[in-house]
Amino acid sequence: MDKTTRMLVVCAIAVLAISGRSDGQQTEFEAADVHASVSGASSIMRGGFMRGGRYELHSATMVDLIRTAYGIDADKVIGGPDWLDTDRFDVIAKGPVDASPDKVRLMLQGLLAERFALVVHNDTRPFPEYVLKVGLRSRLKETTGGDSNCLAAPQNGQTTAYSCHNITMAEFAARLPRMAGNYFQLTSVADLTGLNGSWDFTVSWTPRNSLTAAGSNAVTVYDAVEKQLGLKLDVQNAPMPVVVVDSLNENPAENPAGTSQRLPANSDGV
Repeated sequence: MDKTTRMLVVCAIAVLAISGRSDGQQTEFEAADVHASVSGASSIMRGGFMRGGRYELHSATMVDLIRTAYGIDADKVIGGPDWLDTDRFDVIAKGPVDASPDKVRLMLQGLLAERFALVVHNDTRPFPEYVLKVGLRSRLKETTGGDSNCLAAPQNGQTTAYSCHNITMAEFAARLPRMAGNYFQLTSVADLTGLNGSWDFTVSWTPRNSLTAAGSNAVTVYDAVEKQLGLKLDVQNAPMPVVVVDSLNENPAENPAGTSQRLPANSDGV
């Protein structure tokens, strides 16, 4: 490759990096109005979706904006000044009508970097989470095959039961918070059983809001998992992905001239 060709390649790479386009598709908003929310605005973020090429976020703190842009929970946004949880902003932007949620998040990331000079990096931090382990002796039976599912079995109002077939431990751990409802203050269960393959089993417990009524017959989901399946539910710290805020400006850069004229009308025609 001669010197001229090398220079052309370098220039092409630079253009792609600046425009945010590595696959020929748009990865930045065509126009965007970013401004501080009016005084007394709602304390709850609204919006966060693309409709007819118009994207809106209202009354969003910087934590809201970052968690939305990076697809993480608010407690996984680490660092930054105190105002990240107090100052609120509105975002109204124009983008492709068919933009996927992933593409919208990329465009919002670019917008935060452009208007707030936001700089972040990825890291991990220890967070408590439920973990599923093997107890003293597993009572699981290897699957006989068939469809993979966990179906609710008919029971009286004081018992919840699930019949699971051809289920891996990773799948069971992922389903547990939904199956057991308000037993789990944390939203995820990590599979640390080390058990490979798929399994058939039935497990039943007393719903948390029925424990008092069930009296001595009550069985918590923790006891059910341990005594009926030979597994154990614990809470321990585990490394979780986080976004660390390195630097940013409190006030967004001014909107480019003519921004409001370039924004698509909302459903009310405004």
